[in-house]
Amino acid sequence: NGTTQNNVVLQDQDIVKIDLYLNRVSVNGETKRVGLFETKPGETFSDLLTYAGGFNQQAYTKKIKIRRNTDSQKSIVEIDFPEESGTILKSGDEISIGKILDRYDNRVEIQGAVYREGEYQLEENPTLLTLLENVDGLLGDAYLNRAIIYRTNPNYTVRAIPVNLNEIFEDPENKDIKLVKDDIIRISSIFDLRQEQTINISG
Repeated sequence: NGTTQNNVVLQDQDIVKIDLYLNRVSVNGETKRVGLFETKPGETFSDLLTYAGGFNQQAYTKKIKIRRNTDSQKSIVEIDFPEESGTILKSGDEISIGKILDRYDNRVEIQGAVYREGEYQLEENPTLLTLLENVDGLLGDAYLNRAIIYRTNPNYTVRAIPVNLNEIFEDPENKDIKLVKDDIIRISSIFDLRQEQTINISG
């Protein structure tokens, strides 16, 4: 812990003998320090976490996995944190601290003919109209007859939901659409829908 209470001042010709470790564990993953740590008999995961500097910002802390040696093979021990942080460690334990998932639990995205494209948080009562208010509304060239909501299904496939913005503006109480996390709303510009027309001149 960085204290010098039992510190000994060394002198010329002193010989320092360091005994072999008795117990040693390893930590890998999302802690501020990783590597090998010597532990004393009876020390716990909580003690080890202190030596490792604590979790970093990406750590998944609910479940801690320990790979432990038995007489003939390895086993996996899972502990709940912080309820089981007093679990006593054994020499040879390999402690793995996982990483949080790279996904959001409250995000929607809007693209296209709006003033402020980008990602937004789902509010308490998330609907398409409240999101349009948050992005300061539609651009003047927004195509109102058809927008698309791309929605992720529970099996991670994506479906496209067509939306008529004119109908929502005319009857918001009945036609407004509730949004769910990971929805992507695409509102096209009228210029996106125009077909390119060409003429040929020869002679």
